[in-house]
Amino acid sequence: MPDEKFPPALETERLRLRPMELSDAADIFEYASDEENVRDMLFDAHANIYDTINFLSGERIKYDNKACYDYAIILKDTGKLIGTGGVFEADKLPHSANIGYILNKKYWGKGYATEAMTAVVNFCFNVLRVRRVEAWHIAENEKSGIVMKKLGMVYEGTKVDGLYLKGAYRTMVMYGLIRDAWAESICPDQEGRERNGI
Repeated sequence: MPDEKFPPALETERLRLRPMELSDAADIFEYASDEENVRDMLFDAHANIYDTINFLSGERIKYDNKACYDYAIILKDTGKLIGTGGVFEADKLPHSANIGYILNKKYWGKGYATEAMTAVVNFCFNVLRVRRVEAWHIAENEKSGIVMKKLGMVYEGTKVDGLYLKGAYRTMVMYGLIRDAWAESICPDQEGRERNGI
């Protein structure tokens, strides 16, 4: 592993993905308390900073139990935490990994979600040796679907009224990516896949 901490840190051109820390509370509260920012998320908007601290305390417990690979997403040039994302629950590994993310709306539309989650997908397949990566989004949140397609994920179906969320039934759009298909997209020839251990 490239980092002694759990989960191990990941890096991209513009981002560093590292374990969340209690000192991240202010940056997370900035967007987690915003109703628009969390509209399609499974959790309610944080009413106060203590909600955020409780969330982070729960994440630390999950890290201790190696129960998730959920990351703080940090801008390299400023050190600003702009969101979180990764594998929320590790109970189905290595058979499947359910991934997701949330970004501060101030940083939407800049390609950060795709960049961060590409690193997570590569980690899932290269290091965790996951068979399939899966994700879903609320039907109205089409921009998340665009991110999933950019990750190479394939549309697998729609669950009409599949989720009761915040007082309303919501339709879920499902995506998936099998390791073999990902490996072929990285190295189209079998020799290259074997040479690179994928």
